[in-house]
Amino acid sequence: MVFETHLYSWSGIGTLKLKEIWSKQPLNRICANNIKALDQRVGFLTIGESAFPLIFTEFGFDQSGSTVEDN
Repeated sequence: MVFETHLYSWSGIGTLKLKEIWSKQPLNRICANNIKALDQRVGFLTIGESAFPLIFTEFGFDQSGSTVEDN
């Protein structure tokens, strides 16, 4: 069995709304927070005796140029 996860700027991670923070926080902080949030939500799949492969299959942003956060 293999699990997959996705991350999009318009969806966020739980209560972490990515679109709202890209232009308001330093990028290193945003990346660190995203990694931490992903690990908390799906990282458990990759550890322990019953570990499963986890593939990060999709991540994306709005490429229409309509928002500062996605540019």
